[in-house]
Amino acid sequence: MPPLKAPKTPSGKAPKGSVQVVASHGRLQLRFRHQGKRRYLSIGLPDSPTNRIVAQQTAGQIQLDIISGNFDDTLAKYKPVSSQPQEVPVRIPSVPELWDSFCEIKRQTVAPGTWRNGYCVNTRHLTRCPYNKLEDAQKIYDWAVTSLNPDPARRLIQALSSCCKWAKRANLIETNPFEGLSAEIKIPKKSAENNDIDPFTQAERQVIIEAFTQSKYYAHYAPLVKFLFCTGCRPSEAAGLQWKHISPQEMIHAS
Repeated sequence: MPPLKAPKTPSGKAPKGSVQVVASHGRLQLRFRHQGKRRYLSIGLPDSPTNRIVAQQTAGQIQLDIISGNFDDTLAKYKPVSSQPQEVPVRIPSVPELWDSFCEIKRQTVAPGTWRNGYCVNTRHLTRCPYNKLEDAQKIYDWAVTSLNPDPARRLIQALSSCCKWAKRANLIETNPFEGLSAEIKIPKKSAENNDIDPFTQAERQVIIEAFTQSKYYAHYAPLVKFLFCTGCRPSEAAGLQWKHISPQEMIHAS
């Protein structure tokens, strides 16, 4: 399609201040002169009848501004508004928000005791923590080690690391700021005195067995108590013991 041009003057030239719509390499462009300088403005649209109407409207605005003395010499006023979508800032969820989502998933798979003694306890810790932003991971760590005992502090940081590991896989966050922090929390070793085994003496053992044997209410436990003393097995092991586990020939526990 030929370019739209302003009517020619008797001399054959476009009138002063006229703006021409031309096509350059298939794209529409405005061409005009102002204060003795040739000016160009790309419309940013391919050459088509509809786009030429849009270009002609811009050309008319430029021509009117030149005549009225309101011409924008920077051409910013006439440049097309970018159709590119504006980048929306990504909102980073807070630590409590990530933790709540993580717990909703884990609640369906963990045992009730684990949920109650692990996840619920850590939720209470987070409620008390004054920091909740992911960027405050170090502050959350510092709060945990100064406000909690070493073991619950390490459990909390381990849980938050697992939470952020899940969130990273789900593309909710880019990094896991709690990764490796729990290893820095050292649990004090118990003293040797606390680890010493202090068994009953033979006399004490006999008194206990006799007490169960003669008890009006607990005599039925006497064989179990005697069995525990004689074998040294744990109560849970004794509770699961069945006759099929016993070798009648040797009268020993069959592995």
